[in-house]
Amino acid sequence: MWSKPYRPTHAVSQAYNDGVVAVYRVTDTAAPGAMPQITLTPKVTLLYAERTVGSARYYAAEQAQARLDRVIRVQDPGPITTGEGAEAVTAPINAQDAAVTEDGIGYRIDRVTRIMDVYPATLELTLRRVEQIAEAAAS
Repeated sequence: MWSKPYRPTHAVSQAYNDGVVAVYRVTDTAAPGAMPQITLTPKVTLLYAERTVGSARYYAAEQAQARLDRVIRVQDPGPITTGEGAEAVTAPINAQDAAVTEDGIGYRIDRVTRIMDVYPATLELTLRRVEQIAEAAAS
């Protein structure tokens, strides 16, 4: 017999059916004083829902002299452990991470916002396109 899924009272279901995004932890592995060398450590791969960048949000970003290329929603994976041994790091998705979508475009995560009254727990990621991230993820 079918029963409806558990959902908190008045919570709206969020669908993640627009694509796949890989989230990476960004580290600098260059020697001190040398040119920075970006290294990406995989954190998690998630399904996402594309959001429309509205005029108000776009112009607010322009006023702050920031660039806003894309906004997506992903399910909140909670704290994620990356690395092994002494280099293991446990952290949630944050603004120091990078994201690469299934089409190979790399983005810097500029902002992470928790969305309330949506089930399951959801994060909204504000992304800025960065060419070096896509190159580092491809290698």
